[in-house]
Amino acid sequence: MYLIPTDDQDGAFAFAKVGRGSGIPLSVILKKGGINYEAAKHIFTITIFNYSEGSVGYELAIGEEAPKEPYTGKPRGRKPKASESESAV
Repeated sequence: MYLIPTDDQDGAFAFAKVGRGSGIPLSVILKKGGINYEAAKHIFTITIFNYSEGSVGYELAIGEEAPKEPYTGKPRGRKPKASESESAV
């Protein structure tokens, strides 16, 4: 998917206020593209490219969510209680 800034308002998507920043309502774009973003989680990789003289465009590549690495640090939470056989020793 390519996002290119334009001054022509016909068929263009405007920035919307989101929290403290701004964003583009991608839900409309993704629905038109046939991407089911509600059932599956997607990751976007954004690449900047020169569209025309003095104009910058953005390429959004959709990828699948990477599997999460298992936690290998310090165990969290309470320590398990010692069983009776361990406390008798």
